[in-house]
Amino acid sequence: MSLPHEEGGETLGKRQRPDHGAGPAGLVVPPPPAPPLTDAAIKRLRKRLNALSAAQLADMLVDALTSGALTEGGLLGSMPAPDLRAVGEELAAANRAITRALPNSRWGSSTDNYAYRRASSAVTAFKRLISSHAKAVEASGHWASVFAFCDLVVPELNGTITWDSPSHNTWQVTTAKMLDRITLKAAKAMAKEPTTGVEELETLVEEYGEAYPEIVQPVEAAVAKRQRTTK
Repeated sequence: MSLPHEEGGETLGKRQRPDHGAGPAGLVVPPPPAPPLTDAAIKRLRKRLNALSAAQLADMLVDALTSGALTEGGLLGSMPAPDLRAVGEELAAANRAITRALPNSRWGSSTDNYAYRRASSAVTAFKRLISSHAKAVEASGHWASVFAFCDLVVPELNGTITWDSPSHNTWQVTTAKMLDRITLKAAKAMAKEPTTGVEELETLVEEYGEAYPEIVQPVEAAVAKRQRTTK
């Protein structure tokens, strides 16, 4: 006696044997493996990861593993803003080291060439610290953090020693120009980002437009464009 056949599989008594690959009981084809990261993608990730603290990295990776977001896009989407609390403490300590390196004022000026030679290594360390943190924050791509970083640097920069010789103060001018450059870059990036709202851009100009006037034009242009498109 022949058994009846039904579409989609062979009937054996009361139990149906599904065709291979049909339904949950068939063979499951695994998803294709993710393409390997390119050298450029690895370089981008490394720069952004370098801007985070060790604790932030640990939390981010655990969350990424838990959610299965181990792709470049997934990792970047779960990446927090750089933790700048330790940066502020480091900058303040490096600035105090300059003052501690000065000779006793009762022996003469604390800002002349002799005093500068005594403190020059501390000055160099302070300059390098600002530069290294600025590069890390800029590379992070978290543009609001650039302005937060500048909020930490400016008081320390204004509070550092002004030396008698103008040549010993050129690094302060160079550092101020560097802050102008990275804030302009950050403002332009925020202005181009469609997820940045009008209120956030207007607040940016209100809080930083006076200190960094170069950011005003591109940000106000972005605000005007958004307002035209919403009418």
